[in-house]
Amino acid sequence: MFQIDWYFWIKFGFQHILDFNGYDHMLFLLVMFTPLKLKSWRTILWWVTAFTLGHSLTLALSVFDVLFIPTNIVENCIAFTILWGASRSIHYVYRKKDLALLKRNYGTIAFFGLIHGMGFSNQLKQVTTHTNNLIWELLGFNMGLELGQILFLSVLFGIKWASTSRSGKLQWAPDFTHKFELGILIAAWICGLWMSIDRIVNSSLN
Repeated sequence: MFQIDWYFWIKFGFQHILDFNGYDHMLFLLVMFTPLKLKSWRTILWWVTAFTLGHSLTLALSVFDVLFIPTNIVENCIAFTILWGASRSIHYVYRKKDLALLKRNYGTIAFFGLIHGMGFSNQLKQVTTHTNNLIWELLGFNMGLELGQILFLSVLFGIKWASTSRSGKLQWAPDFTHKFELGILIAAWICGLWMSIDRIVNSSLN
């Protein structure tokens, strides 16, 4: 009991969330959290918690074979969460509205967490031992996911803070932060659209 390689599982989860071959999860975090301001740190924490609870639930259900949804459907749904999230964030940033005031976001991001949890499980199932240690392997993997998520969001808000500080010094570029966020979100929307089309086409061919 407890005789598992914690380092391996935490590292595996950490690398998965930051793996550029699986950039869809980072892209989702980017489109959902970019509109938030550092002053809304409580909202940021609640959103992270909601997403964590959502993906932890379906991750566990999928790994223990309680829930099964075909991979192609899951991947298409993940692409949709990115496209939808980017579209909504562009709307709020363009109109300079505070997305943190939208209360139903907690339910939305938790629901999207359920979808992404099934995506995480597809990777985890490939290496789990399916022994009595499965629950601890799942725990280690999930810890790694959260560490990777925290690191990514720390970098994101570090960049936002730097751009905010910089915008006050650039007399030639008024409202620099606003334009910077819009540029990021539009690029993410294009990626989300391409991803959605690509996955739909591939699903139809298989």
